[in-house]
Amino acid sequence: RLYDYDRLQNGKPRELHLQKALDVITCPQELPKSERCRISGTDPECAEGVRLIQCPMFTVEHWSVKKQVTFSAEEQYRIIDVLEGEGQIQDVPLHKGDHVLVPSGYGEVELKGTFEVISSYIGRTS
Repeated sequence: RLYDYDRLQNGKPRELHLQKALDVITCPQELPKSERCRISGTDPECAEGVRLIQCPMFTVEHWSVKKQVTFSAEEQYRIIDVLEGEGQIQDVPLHKGDHVLVPSGYGEVELKGTFEVISSYIGRTS
């Protein structure tokens, strides 16, 4: 415990573990390196991607869409979060702050416009 909001245990303040906390803190923070990723089937002039997180359970990518991106949601769902700009998914308008869950089995999905998105999905491959 770093701080315990002055709670009591048996009438006495509970023990804090400041040194243990300091022993496990990495300072300055070491962030995992992001890497450029190719958005499957997309021309780099139309969109660029950066893989932010990749682990056995899920992948998170940042896409800069300049024209359009096509991706498959055949075998797994995908979550799209719009950070900046505007565009469309299929023919549905998207704006900053919008979030879309594309269900698995949907097939090919097309994003069009000029915007920044976070793409999240289960597994390791795009």
